[in-house]
Parts: sequence; structure tokens; C-alpha cells
Amino acid sequence: MLLVLLALAGIASASRMARVSAAVAPPALASLAWAGCGGPFECSTLHVPLDYTQPDGRQLELALTRRPALDPAQRIGVLVINPGGPGGSGVDSARAFSAALPAEVRQRFDLVGFDPRGVGQSSPLLCHDDIQRLAALEPAPNTSDQWAATRQGAQQAATLCAQRADGVLPHLGSLNVVRDMERIRVALGEEQLTYLGYSYGTLLGALYAEQYPSRVRAMVLDGPVDTTLNADTLAITQAAGFERAFARFLEDCRARDCLIGRRGDPARVVDDLIQQLRTRPVASKSADRPAGPGEAFLALVAGMYRPASWRALDRALDTALGGDGSAIVNIADSLLGRRASGYDNSSEMNSAVNCLDYAYSHDPAHYEALAVVAEARAPRFGRAFASGGLGCAYWGTPAQPLPRIRGAGAPPLLIIATTNDPATPFEWGLALRSQLQSGVLLTHEGDGHTAFASTNRCVNDVATRYLISLRTPIDGAICGADAEIEPRTPPTPPPSIASAATPDASTPAVPAQSAEPRTTRTWLVYALAGLAGVLPIGLYVLLRPRLRRP
Repeated sequence: MLLVLLALAGIASASRMARVSAAVAPPALASLAWAGCGGPFECSTLHVPLDYTQPDGRQLELALTRRPALDPAQRIGVLVINPGGPGGSGVDSARAFSAALPAEVRQRFDLVGFDPRGVGQSSPLLCHDDIQRLAALEPAPNTSDQWAATRQGAQQAATLCAQRADGVLPHLGSLNVVRDMERIRVALGEEQLTYLGYSYGTLLGALYAEQYPSRVRAMVLDGPVDTTLNADTLAITQAAGFERAFARFLEDCRARDCLIGRRGDPARVVDDLIQQLRTRPVASKSADRPAGPGEAFLALVAGMYRPASWRALDRALDTALGGDGSAIVNIADSLLGRRASGYDNSSEMNSAVNCLDYAYSHDPAHYEALAVVAEARAPRFGRAFASGGLGCAYWGTPAQPLPRIRGAGAPPLLIIATTNDPATPFEWGLALRSQLQSGVLLTHEGDGHTAFASTNRCVNDVATRYLISLRTPIDGAICGADAEIEPRTPPTPPPSIASAATPDASTPAVPAQSAEPRTTRTWLVYALAGLAGVLPIGLYVLLRPRLRRP
């Protein structure tokens, strides 16, 4: 039972809320006190109000980490990083990015990450006692018994979080995270914010630009979120994104004579394996539990995040067919945020944020009907993504839908959208481009979730140039897949569903031939982005004119 965990990225509804005036700065804050915390990193803590209507009341602690710019003489300022989620640790991601970001970015910026309120080391919300049991439930409930078990699991999880939360649940939404980001900017002594956000982090960036447009210096929004989607449309379009990515996995599998392909048609082999696991879970030789349908489904989701993970998924599936479910369980656990010390709290924070940011239906029967619609769009992923909303059906805290986002008055914001991104489908990038008045779209033609600091030199060059010199590409520029190469190091699955927006830090960018973006006519990009934000990728490809290098 995946609960709202599979939402993966928080989306704002179209309800209105007054913009916070950028002219009203937060109270003067003392400078952050930094102390060494391993290698070149320094750590600090910032206190912020639990409730911003009571600024002098109860405070939360925000954990921050910093790696100073490698070339102090050429330092531009601070680059604040958010890896996505909701629930991703910015402290962990900043450490990972010390190796993955292009060298010029690391030389010119202090890299700063923060754990959003409730996440990681920032006054964490902890209520994941039964995460293994919940993950093992039927991922795509179909029978009355399966739905009853899913409802029970969702209700128990929501009740436990309410009991453990000590009154913080109403204060964990994205609007408060953005207010915290403004406090961080002030505490860092920065006149304006330079920001890199992945996946759900693009929503935080766009929302910050809406609330504090004059405080923005530059923003890279990679893996964009359509800020107008409701919870149901989110589930369906995201399931369709994973379905497309799975089709690409199968295509690659057949082309390279993959392991599961030697057992028959790979699509049928995967489907038959999951069906078998429903009645006969596969024992694990080196994991702490058998692999059932829930673990197998989570492994499929994890494997879709980037092509470098496809071979590891192929091996895991083949090993399970051979009688050992260990690799399946381990990949599932990586998605659930398992570490040597136990599971992190990305799962509960994913629910806590999404259940505030969206107006989910509180009628459990709603999700059974939604599952039918979602399954028609995404036969393998639809039911699971639809049933995930049950986590918010039982959430006791009323929703706080986010404002319409335009970012009026903000400087140019770089939006990077990947054509076959499973978690934030390409059409979401077109939609965000139409929503942000100063958005500039860079399309990455390729597979996987997010592109900057990966192996596409074109994307890396464009984003680096923008962060350093504020030069944007032509709106509608395209970085082709021809600029992409495979990493040399073995692929590993993403560390958690919450931090999967972050490019794999264990496989830093590999030098490749530099490739400048190609361009299409700007009016075409505007037209595509304006088609209700749901233009299929196929139509984009069909209508795209001949491209040229600038």
C-alpha cells in the first residue's frame, strides 16, 4: 500500500492566496553560526516560527549545511539546493552535489542545503513504524478485501502521525517552507536568492518567486511541476509518465538482449512475476523479508527514474525469477529511504506536505472509482497511483491549497523539462512555462527524472552559464539526446522516493563533447505550453519543426 508516497511531487491547486509582500522583510536575524561537520562541510541551525502568525511563539529548528566556494576570489554568492520530495533532505543533497555539480558552479558558489521543516534533522516528524507492512500490501487493489486492507493501512498510518505530531501537522505545508526559505536567505546575508530545485523543489522555487519576486536572483527549476493540477489529475498523469518510462525500459531491454528477455517477452515476464508474487512471495537470501508484489512494484518505480538504473532492475527481476528476492527488496527499501540506521522520515513527510497542499477527497470510495480511470491510462501503474490518495483521505488536518503562481516581477527563471521524465512528465514543464511570466524553457530530449548535473553536457553548460552570468538560452532551446552518454560507474537505484529528484551523486558527470542547445521557434513553444498544460509528448514531437544549432 503506497499511500500518498507515490505522489512524489507536491502540486498546488488553483485556489488564491494573497502574495506576501517582498517589501516586508522578516525580522532581522543573527548571522548563522557555522561549525565544521566533516570534510569541507560546515553545519548550522536556524530557528523559525512553527506558526508564522505567532512569530514569537514555538520555534522549529532547521538544519543547514554549507560547502564554501572553492574559489573565494571569484565567489558570486550562495546556491541553495532542494532535492524534491516532498521529504527530501537538502542537507544530504548538498553533500552529494559537492561532487556532481559542474566545477565552475562549485568554484563560484557556496553550496547550501537545508532540511525543510519536519524533514531529516529539522524538528523531524517520525511516524513510520509500519513502513514495511504498508509497503507489502497489494499495490494495485482490485478486490474488496484488497481495498479494505489498503483503507485500514492508510487510516492507521494517518492516525499514528496525528498522535506523534505534537501539533505540527498544520504547519508543514509548502507555504511555510517558502517562508523558511526567505528566513534562510536573510540569515545567509544574501540580497537575493540563487536557487536550484528539482521535482517538488521546482514548486518551492516557483512559489518563492510568486511570494518574493524581487528577492530572486536566479532559479533553475529542473523536473518542473504543473502548479494547477488537482490531486486526481496528478495521480493519473504521473502514472502515465511512469507507464511511458516502463515502455522505454522494455524497448531497451529487447534491444540489448536483457536477462529477463531471455525468459520470454519482457513485458509478459514482468507481469507474470508480479502475479506470481501475489500468491507466492520469493524468499530473500540477503534481505530481511521476502519480495512480494508491493516490493516488486516499488522496485519498478525506482528503476524508472533514470536509464542508468535499468540494468540493475533487470538483474533484480531476473534474480527474483531465479528464486532470490533480495535485490528486489533492497531496491524497494532504497525508494522507501532505508539507511544503515533505519528508514528516514521521507515517507511521512511526503504525506504531511501533500495532504496540506492538495484538496484530496475524504471519501474512500472515490479512490476505487479513480483507480478505474487511472488504469485505463496506465495499465501497470494507474491503480497504485490512484489508491495512494487514500493516505490523505484519512489525514485529519484540513488542506491549505496553494495560490495561483505567476511570478510576476521575478527575473528570468530557467525551466528544464525532460521529454520522457516519469515523475514530472514533460507536459508539466510546458504547463509551468505557461504559468510563470518570466519562465524560459530548456527541453532535454531524453529519459529519466531531471537532467542538470547528470551526463548531458549541453544541459550542464546552459544551466551553469545561467547561474553564473544570468544568461538564459533562447526560450524553447533543446538539448538533444545526442549529447548524452552513460556514466562509467555502475548504476545504483535512487536513495529514496523523496530524494530521487536528485541526480545520482555516485555517478558524477562524465566529460563529453560540449553541445549547444538547438532552437525551435519561440511562438511554437508558447503555443504548445498553452494547450491546457496537458499536451501529449507525441504531439510535441509531431509539430516540432526542423531544428538548428544557434
